[in-house]
Amino acid sequence: SQSQSQSQSQSQETKDIKPTHWWDGSSILTDKDGAGDGDNDNDGDEQDQQTQKQKQGPPLPPPLHTLFHWPPNACPYYRTAYKRHAKTFTEDDGHGKIYRPLYNQLKSCFLQEIESKTEEDVSDSNSPSSCRECLPPSHPFFRMIPSFFHTLVELQHSQQEYKLILRTFGSDLDDIVTALEDFAAGKHPLFPTFRDPKLVMTNKNNMYKGRYRKVMIPMEGGMNGD
Repeated sequence: SQSQSQSQSQSQETKDIKPTHWWDGSSILTDKDGAGDGDNDNDGDEQDQQTQKQKQGPPLPPPLHTLFHWPPNACPYYRTAYKRHAKTFTEDDGHGKIYRPLYNQLKSCFLQEIESKTEEDVSDSNSPSSCRECLPPSHPFFRMIPSFFHTLVELQHSQQEYKLILRTFGSDLDDIVTALEDFAAGKHPLFPTFRDPKLVMTNKNNMYKGRYRKVMIPMEGGMNGD
């Protein structure tokens, strides 16, 4: 396995690379990326090719690479010069838009159980309150994998002590705290009987947001940035 310093070194080496192909060798560039290159003498041929592509439908995306180690001459998309596009990777103008159907399929499977349970609670006349009122579409429950909460339920059932450490992307910590507190109060539709006061933040001033910064660490024979 790689050490943290090795991973940082490789990230530094790839940050200026503009990838042109997926890990399996197929082209990563969209039609938009190639627009404006060359002369316009062949506009008719290009239009015919575009029409043919539309008839054939969108290309099949390369299979996802699911192994732990990256193939030779490949690296994560977010470690390249396109890092700033990573959050919109599957959107219409993103390089990964061919993966949007897969994204929608996974999201549908993820939400199906929660949404079906929500509808069940709403239709239940004995329900003390409407779950739909408790869970607006923007609630973080709809963006967090249920297996995370299931793990906490199992830890409670087994009476296993644990410490929960959450690594966020810097701007979503408030949403995660909201989800944990609502989960601890039995508001998650999949775990309505769960209660755990330890998961309630009594002092939100104890939340910290970390930031990376480069410092120089004295080393034998010189200085080293870490």
